[in-house]
Amino acid sequence: MQQHSNRAQRLSQILRELRSEFPGFACRIDQFIAIVESDAKRSRSYDREKVLAILRSWSCGISIKELMEDTGYSHWDVRQILAELMKKGLVTKVPGRSARHPDLYRLC
Repeated sequence: MQQHSNRAQRLSQILRELRSEFPGFACRIDQFIAIVESDAKRSRSYDREKVLAILRSWSCGISIKELMEDTGYSHWDVRQILAELMKKGLVTKVPGRSARHPDLYRLC
């Protein structure tokens, strides 16, 4: 966690330096800085708890895309968290019928 935080601080500093070199992109660079600093504060246990809280509120199940929208996490992060939770027997996958009806995930 400490190494992740240090790398995030370094990236934030580099982005701040670039902001003055590219003033036309300052607004977008500020958004990237906010994302990097927010991500640096996250822990895997916090991420798991956030996903579990959402799964609790969707007893019928929720798709990866919906979890991504609700958490703001990347596709990779959501899939990794779900894999951990399924391995622990906390979450089950309900196969979708088609591309229009994707796989759903729900608490066991």
